[in-house]
Amino acid sequence: MYKTKRVLVCCAAGILSLSAMAADWTQYRGPNGDGKSNEKALAAWPAEGPKVLWKIKVGGGVGSMAIVGGKVFVGVQSSDAEHCVALDLKTGNQLWTSEVDPQSMAKRGMGNGGPGPFTTPAVSDGKVYATSTFLKIACLNAADGKLIWRHDLPKENAGQLNEMPIKTWGSATSPVVEGDLVIMMGGGPDQTFIAFNKNTGDVVWKKHTDVVTQSTPVPAVIDGVRQLIFFAKGGLWSLDPKTGDVLWKFAAKTAMATGASPVVEGNVVFFSAGYGTGGGACEVKKTGDAFEAKALWTTAGKNATQWSTSVIKDGYIYLINDGGGTDGAKLQCTELKTGAAKWTGPAVGQGELLLIDGKLVIQGSKGALILADPSPEAYKELSRAQPLTGQAWGLPAFSDGILVYRATTELAAVELKP
Repeated sequence: MYKTKRVLVCCAAGILSLSAMAADWTQYRGPNGDGKSNEKALAAWPAEGPKVLWKIKVGGGVGSMAIVGGKVFVGVQSSDAEHCVALDLKTGNQLWTSEVDPQSMAKRGMGNGGPGPFTTPAVSDGKVYATSTFLKIACLNAADGKLIWRHDLPKENAGQLNEMPIKTWGSATSPVVEGDLVIMMGGGPDQTFIAFNKNTGDVVWKKHTDVVTQSTPVPAVIDGVRQLIFFAKGGLWSLDPKTGDVLWKFAAKTAMATGASPVVEGNVVFFSAGYGTGGGACEVKKTGDAFEAKALWTTAGKNATQWSTSVIKDGYIYLINDGGGTDGAKLQCTELKTGAAKWTGPAVGQGELLLIDGKLVIQGSKGALILADPSPEAYKELSRAQPLTGQAWGLPAFSDGILVYRATTELAAVELKP
């Protein structure tokens, strides 16, 4: 009996370990919305760079990818529409394509911020939730791409297509799945934040009034309470995802385009906007049933991130500071609780950051991939490679030891398994 129990325990531990090693990347910035993965990865890359499994041409787009069940889901633009495309993770072969929006930036004569879509699909229970530049949301069957339900926020919910920055650059805020709900920002008065039943598409709740930004909401647990934190024009909104009720609010400055999501460690929330606006942090405390957010620090013109969302490790923020412009923006480490800059690293441009197996994976704005050791003491670069060249603004995705990222109209899968 003892031996049987021991075998079962060992098997269970092995299954859990395997699960941790090959976690799905279900939405923008991963399953927890924090840009982190605990999968094991290479501690350093070969001199010639990590192995590139495949490269393919895809339609335009700056959004990120979801990776679930060995499939990559990504939004692309054709000349006259926006689609969600499914690819095989190991080969890059296209499995299906499905139209999300019959409009495209090219069709409407837009595109000075790069081609849309800028959004990232979310995947849950065999369904894909894809949103478009023009605030459409489509629920698709993950197996074959067939439409299950669709909503048009401008027509149905007074969607804010005529508000900046969407008027000029289109929407970049992505959907988040919470339990049986898929939640997004984009409606008009009294319905800026909307939750749909993820299976039927029925509206479960729609509440509050604010001007939308391009920032994607981040899920968090603060003092044991699950919440969804939005960064809208009026500042931070923390909502109960089940009801849409406000848990707390905090006034925070935004820019003409605010794309970076808030990031959370413990009960401290970091927020930031580019174009010289700057960053700040608030501390959230719960007394009885009530939450209150109080300012810890703000730095006007500093700790400014344009659309690159930061990552936090052990009380330090690793960010891409907007000060150098699109291609001159530099890496920076900042103390979370004080806002004190610890170091400034090299220019990587308006790229993106992930934290994989405790290491920083940095995507430069021109396609470079960089591996660095996160430390508040100094910038410590470990490896560098250049699998792709071109405009690389969209966030990479990582699952089963494979990093998928895009530059201009090319997509690549890079193996980072140890």
